[in-house]
Amino acid sequence: MRVDSPDEVADARRDALLEGGISADPPKRSRHRIVRRALVTGVAGAGLGLLGYRLLRLRRDDQPRSDPRVLWRRDLARSPAGAEFVVANGSIYLSTSTGLQALDAATGQVRWQVASRAGDSWSPAVADGAVYFGDGNVSLAVDAADGRVRWRTDASQHPFLLKWSSPAVADGFVYWSTYAGGLSGASPFSQRYMSEIKGCVVTAWAVGSGELRWLARIDSALLSPVAVAAGMVYAAGNDGTLHAIDAQTGRALWQRSTGAGVDARPAVAAGSVYVNDKDGTLNALDAATGAPRWSAPIRPAATRAPTSPAPTEPSPVVIAGGLVYLGGVDGYLHVLDAATGEPRWKAPEAAAGGSPAVANGCVYFAGSDRKVYAVDALTGARRWTVETEASGGSLVATNDAVYHLSEYRLSALRV
Repeated sequence: MRVDSPDEVADARRDALLEGGISADPPKRSRHRIVRRALVTGVAGAGLGLLGYRLLRLRRDDQPRSDPRVLWRRDLARSPAGAEFVVANGSIYLSTSTGLQALDAATGQVRWQVASRAGDSWSPAVADGAVYFGDGNVSLAVDAADGRVRWRTDASQHPFLLKWSSPAVADGFVYWSTYAGGLSGASPFSQRYMSEIKGCVVTAWAVGSGELRWLARIDSALLSPVAVAAGMVYAAGNDGTLHAIDAQTGRALWQRSTGAGVDARPAVAAGSVYVNDKDGTLNALDAATGAPRWSAPIRPAATRAPTSPAPTEPSPVVIAGGLVYLGGVDGYLHVLDAATGEPRWKAPEAAAGGSPAVANGCVYFAGSDRKVYAVDALTGARRWTVETEASGGSLVATNDAVYHLSEYRLSALRV
C-alpha cells in the first residue's frame, strides 16, 4: 500500500483550496526545497565570488607595479630640508638634528650614531670606509662600520672657519665650502695664508689625518656644497659666479658668471659642469675652461593655471645616460639632452624639490602631492606611485630599493 508523504498531502490540500476559489496561505517550504534553494544560491554566490576574485586578480595583474610594497619606514629627528644622504655597503648614512646616523639598509634599524654638538649636522660623504660630515664648527671623520671617530677638527684649531657644509671626497682629500670670519694677525694660519680672511673659503683636508692642506678664498657667498671631478673643484656662489679651483693646490683656475645665484651643488659629467640657478636657468659650461655650452630657461609660466604647482627651489642636477634630470623652479621634473640642452620630456606630476634619483631604467622623484613617483627614464611614462606622509624630499635608488627622506621620516620602497 502506498502512503502519501506529508509534502504530497500539503500539495493536494493547496490544489483543492485553489480550485474552490479560496486563497490559500503561502505553502510551507519543504526541507528538501530549502536545501535545494540554498545549494543553488550557494553555487551562484560562489560563482559570483570566483568571478569577483578573477576580476580583482585581473585588475591587479594588469597593474603589477602600481603600489610597490613599503619595505620599512623609520621616524627620525628633523633632517635639513632637501638633505642629501648616502647608501653604501648595506648602510644608510644621514644627518639629523640629533647627529649622524647609520641605519641598516635592509631593515632601517640603527647601527650606530654620533651625537651632534650643534644640532645642525650637514649631509655626509662616504669614501674608503669612512664617513665625513660637518657639525656646526666641527668637521669629523668616523669609521663607516662602527662610528668610531678617526679625527676631528674644530674651531679651537681653526678659528676662522665658522660653518661647514656638506663635503666632497676625491683623490685623498675631503673638500668643504665654509663660511669664514675675521682672523687675527697673530694666528699661524694668517702667516701661512693671508693676514685676514673674510667671506667664504674652500678648504682641502687629508682624508687620513684631517690635516689642512690648502685654503682658497672665494669672493662669493657659498650656500651650496662643492663638486669635484677630474682634478678640479667647482664652487657655485650665491652671486651667480662659478669658481673652478685646482684640487691639489687650491689655485684659482677660472670663474664665470652664470646669472642668478645657486643653492644646489653643481654636477659634472662628460666634460661639462651643470649649474641650476635660482631664477630657473640650467647652465652647461665646459668643465676645463668655463666656456658656455648652452643654457635652458626652466621657469613658471607668466600666468599660472589653478592646477599648476607653486614655484619651488631648484633641485640638484642628476646626469645619467646622456640626459639631465632636475626639478625646475616651475615645480615640475624636467629632462634635457645633456649635450645640447634640448628638452626631452617633462613629468606631468608636480615635483616638490629635493634630489631625484635615476636607476633601473626609472627616474624617481617626490611629488608635491605626498607621493613618490617612478617614471620611465627615457619617456616619462609612469611606472608606479606610492603614498608618503609629506611632500618633497630626496631620494636614493639602488638595484633593490628606493629610499625616500622627508623632513621627519625615511622610507624604503621595493623597486
